[in-house]
Amino acid sequence: MTLALDLFLAWGSLAVLAVLVLLDFVAPARAFPAVRGWRLVGALSTALFFAVGTYAPFLWDELLASHRLVDLTSWPFVAQAFVGLLAYELVGYVWHRLLHAVPWLWRFHQMHHAAERFDVFGANYFHPVDMLGWAFATSLGLVWLVGLAPEAALFAANFAMILATFQHANLRTPRWLGYVIARPEMHAVHHRRGLHHGNFGDIALFDQLFGTWHNPEHFDAPVGLVDGGSLDPDLLLGRDLLARDERTSASGRPSLNPT
Repeated sequence: MTLALDLFLAWGSLAVLAVLVLLDFVAPARAFPAVRGWRLVGALSTALFFAVGTYAPFLWDELLASHRLVDLTSWPFVAQAFVGLLAYELVGYVWHRLLHAVPWLWRFHQMHHAAERFDVFGANYFHPVDMLGWAFATSLGLVWLVGLAPEAALFAANFAMILATFQHANLRTPRWLGYVIARPEMHAVHHRRGLHHGNFGDIALFDQLFGTWHNPEHFDAPVGLVDGGSLDPDLLLGRDLLARDERTSASGRPSLNPT
């Protein structure tokens, strides 16, 4: 079953990604600033993200599995996958809030928020350290918090990945969808310039429970951190772009984000 499921999820995920990319080309919902080389950077970042997510867990999964809190491996596949998805989303929600609340974590996570475009090419645009953090958070949810059979863990992780990619798509979607999962319009609020808060999850549940759920009808505001910051070299160095911009403005030199 695992091999067949592997192939199904791999091809299914690629098909979803291909459809979202095609829609971004032929029918983008919103216009964003052009960023030179953005699609290539997004593709390379996606490849690295999946490589890190695939191989890094070998460093810690065995240890986490030996200390798992709940063992669900005897449950039916569907029940395991459903509970596993909820466990992953809970851990992911908490981790995502920490990325915004803890200054040194934000220095790495800001790379994802620096993008001035909001599309599927930016869905996996992360700092390598941030990629490791998300890989570990995934293991915490699917290996330590609830122990799942490999096929159930694989299904839950891939389904969450599809949700995460979808919410970055440059599409217009019906508002009712936001009561169940994060719509692109909702996650765009999370990336809105000057805000970068709220709508932390792939599903609506935990944002609704913890008061961070926002479900606008439309979204047409700018995203990113500063003008021209999408591919700023300081992002890889973990330097806070907003703090740097404020210091530059205060010193009398031209601001990176002029008003």
